[in-house]
Amino acid sequence: MKKFLSFVLCLCMLLSISQITAYAYYYESKTEGDFEYATDTPYGVAVTGYNGAEDDVIIPETLGGRTVEAIEDYAFSDNESLVSVVLPESVKIIGQYSFAYCYNLKSINLESVELIAQCAFSGTAIEEANLKGAERIYAGAFRGCEKLKSAALPETLETVDRSAFANCNSLTDINLENVKNIKLSAFAYCKSLKSVNLEKVQTIDSYAFYYCKKLSDIKLGSKVNKIGKKAFCKTAVYNDAVNNNKKAIYIGNYLINAFTDRTKGKFKVKNGTVLIADNAFSKASTDGKAKSTVTSVSIPDSVLTIGSEALNDKKIKKIRLPKNLKQLSGTAFSNSYKKKNQVFKGGCYYIGAYLVGCDKYALKLKIRKGTTLIANGAIVNSLATKLVIPNGVKYISDEAIVGCQRMRSVEIPKSVKFIGDGNFVNSRHGVQSTCKNLTKITVDKNNKKYSSKSGVLYNKAKTVLIAYPAGNKTKSFTVPSSVKAIKKNAFAFAPYLAQIKLNSKLEEIGETAFTNCKKMKSITVPESVKKIGYCAFGRIYFSNEDSDGYSKIDGFTVYGKKGSAAEKFCKEIVFIRDYESDSDGISLPLDFKEV
Repeated sequence: MKKFLSFVLCLCMLLSISQITAYAYYYESKTEGDFEYATDTPYGVAVTGYNGAEDDVIIPETLGGRTVEAIEDYAFSDNESLVSVVLPESVKIIGQYSFAYCYNLKSINLESVELIAQCAFSGTAIEEANLKGAERIYAGAFRGCEKLKSAALPETLETVDRSAFANCNSLTDINLENVKNIKLSAFAYCKSLKSVNLEKVQTIDSYAFYYCKKLSDIKLGSKVNKIGKKAFCKTAVYNDAVNNNKKAIYIGNYLINAFTDRTKGKFKVKNGTVLIADNAFSKASTDGKAKSTVTSVSIPDSVLTIGSEALNDKKIKKIRLPKNLKQLSGTAFSNSYKKKNQVFKGGCYYIGAYLVGCDKYALKLKIRKGTTLIANGAIVNSLATKLVIPNGVKYISDEAIVGCQRMRSVEIPKSVKFIGDGNFVNSRHGVQSTCKNLTKITVDKNNKKYSSKSGVLYNKAKTVLIAYPAGNKTKSFTVPSSVKAIKKNAFAFAPYLAQIKLNSKLEEIGETAFTNCKKMKSITVPESVKKIGYCAFGRIYFSNEDSDGYSKIDGFTVYGKKGSAAEKFCKEIVFIRDYESDSDGISLPLDFKEV
């Protein structure tokens, strides 16, 4: 019998021990035949090692009289003899690096697996991957699988994590029709990939398809609101534009790159374009080789989104901006352009009709009349205690108003049509981004898109709860009977909230909806809830120079029906990103009790 120490999470120095469970757990590894196993891992009953010499391995359905549920971290890693593995249907979790660098592993049945952890199959020789049962595929899961030709994703998978299929040189067939988010470098260096259907995709992060040199057929739908830096750089589309001296790369109605060395003077973005990608006009879009000759840019009114550093070329002196922008990054423009064109008034900075920044030390912010949009990052860490948004403002971009820790009230006029994600609180950036003293958000009763009640922000019909002010000192809150969905981050970082009562018609709870509600020790989830987002409750977000992630609130209990979405949510494994090592820590599953 062997004992193994496995790192889960140690946060004692960061947060109160009474609120965080700090783990350094041991599991006892037993032996049966050629297999080592343990019954007390975070994954349940798991294979922890293999001592045999077989090329073709069949994992038994039971070990020690217990049903095998998982393959533990590193269980088979670096086994160069392994050629094929047969898993029993009972195995639902593949731990991180569990088969990594098994260079000769060609086949494994994965159709019943629900969770594939970080780098689980990195560097293997797998040729096909049936992932139809997967609910979550973590970062680097198949990175460097150079012989992987096809991967079948489930229709329910919404996110392809960072580097999940990076460097899969042989990959030609993968179904992305239902995917909504493609993370950093997810398919970078997939050199055989020729076509992708991204018709439901909403966000494409930087380097997502970088150096997919045969990728020429790219279908984008109408819902894309972010295309990151170099997302399609060095693809066949990019190379065709370079070789044929084109002035820009468009994919559908999206401007991906503008080659600023191929236009002298004025660059006209073509009519019908709806989005300008991150870094589209900067040298970063062309590997820093461009010597810009563009001095002005004309953008048509069809453009609704301008991304981060999209126009960050110091030689651009004039920009004709569209009239109806919905999303604008505060970092879209170069410093030299802002210095010349920015107007300061009432503690705020403007470019045209768009509010792009503020003096964070100003105790009062007065948004001028005629403003139509508040840009991403425009009002950050402001010392103002009140924000009155004037009538005429139509759009509040993602993360436009965050980290205003003295702000107590926000007033939204009837003209506002759109409020982006991450306003007032954003769990991704932690407590420093919270408007922690905000007690009320009020909406003009004549607004056609939004409404408020008791300081809480809803959509007009009150079927979606958008934001609960973190400074509300009420200890309990009852979700109105009309609400069917609670948005991402809606209650995040509400330090006084101890009890929440969900209604019997609620269907969805968004990602990190109740994260860092430290006084909440339990939640009863009605059977009507069918979808619960990542780390929706029972977790505390932390971040430091070594790691970040979501830890378990000690003693937190979820009550619900057996077989419900609540019970399934509680079994979810949450990984802690460790910057200093290749592997991640684990925050243990939540406790579930049947009611």
